[in-house]
Amino acid sequence: MGSNACISFLKTLSRKKQFGDEDTYSTPLRRYLSTLDLTFLGIGSMFGAGLYVLTGTVAKEYAGPAVFVSYFIAGLASLFASLCYAEFSCRIPRTGSAYLFTYVTIGELWAFLIGWNMILEYTASAASVGRSFSGYIDELSNGAYSNFTITYVMGNKTWDVPFIAPYPDILGAGYCLFVMIFVLLGVGTSSILNNIFLLINVVAVGIIIGLGAKYADISNWQEDGGFAPYGFQGIITGAATCFYSFVGFDVIAISSEETLNPRKSIPIAMVSSIVIITVVYMIPSAILTLMIPYQEINAASAFSQAFAYNGVLWAKWAVGVGAICATFTCILTSLFCLPRSLYAMASDGLLFECFATVNSRTQVPVTAGIIFGFFVALLDIFFTLVDLVAFLSIGVLCAYGIVAASIVILRYRPGGYNINLSIQDSFLSDQDGTKGEIHTLIPLRSSTSTEPILSHSDSAHDLHLAGALKEKYRGWPILWRLYGYPPGKVVLVALLIGILLGVGAMSLGLHGYEYLFALEWWAILLMIVLLTASLVCFSVIPLHYQNDPGEQFSVPFVPLIPILSVLLNCGLMLMLTWITWIRFAVWMALGLLIYGFYGYKHSKVGLQERREAEEEQFVTQTSPTPSYGSLPNDGNGLMTPS
Repeated sequence: MGSNACISFLKTLSRKKQFGDEDTYSTPLRRYLSTLDLTFLGIGSMFGAGLYVLTGTVAKEYAGPAVFVSYFIAGLASLFASLCYAEFSCRIPRTGSAYLFTYVTIGELWAFLIGWNMILEYTASAASVGRSFSGYIDELSNGAYSNFTITYVMGNKTWDVPFIAPYPDILGAGYCLFVMIFVLLGVGTSSILNNIFLLINVVAVGIIIGLGAKYADISNWQEDGGFAPYGFQGIITGAATCFYSFVGFDVIAISSEETLNPRKSIPIAMVSSIVIITVVYMIPSAILTLMIPYQEINAASAFSQAFAYNGVLWAKWAVGVGAICATFTCILTSLFCLPRSLYAMASDGLLFECFATVNSRTQVPVTAGIIFGFFVALLDIFFTLVDLVAFLSIGVLCAYGIVAASIVILRYRPGGYNINLSIQDSFLSDQDGTKGEIHTLIPLRSSTSTEPILSHSDSAHDLHLAGALKEKYRGWPILWRLYGYPPGKVVLVALLIGILLGVGAMSLGLHGYEYLFALEWWAILLMIVLLTASLVCFSVIPLHYQNDPGEQFSVPFVPLIPILSVLLNCGLMLMLTWITWIRFAVWMALGLLIYGFYGYKHSKVGLQERREAEEEQFVTQTSPTPSYGSLPNDGNGLMTPS
């Protein structure tokens, strides 16, 4: 009895959200954003704060002059992830981003954890940029802000508590609350302000590139360790840190429910914004290390110091204006996404109902925005920039990796592109043997046979073929054994094992490279085994039919690009510190407590399932059971109705 209850509980954790055709596009939010608005929103969310805050740190501590290579790797990982986001957003144009995608494809518990992690991402992102804003103001004022706070607010004392800032950041907290006011005024106001400040920031970056190139000195890339003084490991560590600069691109997916034409606008906006931002980050970061030796960079104000180093003092203030505009747009987009993520989860019953309240005039989740706006300010007051940034990368990389893996699962899941169809439903057939049809695909079937007509393409045009071994491989030695498993099962197992083996190989390469360079036989053998086994697992996946993606935008070269995205994200996660992993675990544990005591019981999907089960049980109990004992005999020993 206990084991049955446990199995039943575990099954509920994988329950999936479904949409009807009539409510896929219905929304209480206002559809306002165009393709250009989305592109500017995506650029604004990524453009600036990372450039001004992280470039100096990565160049000085991790990558040296190779900092622009770190930005390239981080941008490539973001581009792969954005393609996966775009495919999901086109098929599920609803607020929720990675949370909703996971809910539809994998299940409720994973979706809650991803959504809970996204809340942390946006909260910590806004708070960290608020801290960077006050830090830049302090740098431009030659320490006047910090001196005033310590002297007049703290009474010439500082906090000496682990993981707590030495003094409260009142300016940064107030700045975050100020930006929240504009977010609560509605998406139209947010978009207009974002575009204005983005243009100002573009001018500032243009000054950095145009004027900075004049003072470039190639010798700064040749002395004191050369181009990559910290080696390849330093470049990868820098890329994991630089990933913070790209975490805002999913604002485009978050905004899909407020987009005029999401299926056209989202792919264009995502790819365009990622490519533009990658180039914009690579060029100034390269110029920075050409203007000044990387050892002499001041991480808090790298570009201002670089111009001062070359005697161009007026440019310090131009860069300062750009930094302030960049912090505004980054906080704006983070606070834009935060209440909408809370709204999406609360609308499903997984978070408290008050977060699902939408203001009738501005059509913004005001309650969620106000409550978490003050939470952002609280984090800004008590935590340092380093602590806040450390919260971000691991959660974002985890979310992006799960979204990429979900693309593979959905492509090879029977009925995967119909979000109303469960795996079991795809196997149902009518009495005449014909397979069930879904309006989004055109099944090819015989009217006289239960066997489907097989297509010569690699995509399954009949829903129940997706995830099944292709016909041409069913006669091959060993491979024919894969045909006996339920469609999609082999792909799922191969994907999970391949990822685990690939992560093992990357871990050995990143953290045990000294043994490989020393030609230790066991390290080389282990690397060969891990790589070979991982490649074998991944090579099994394309041998199966996948769903026809149709005419909507879809990730090209599946499963290659999603797998590369997962592995890139995992590799960057491996380079994060152990304290980051501990903080991540604590936050996830808190989320599990909320889900266990509230979300699990109030889940609308769960309530609907329980209601249907009760109705089915009621019908079963109240249905009259025919009594055959009183039926007359037909003379052949059989009872027949009278």
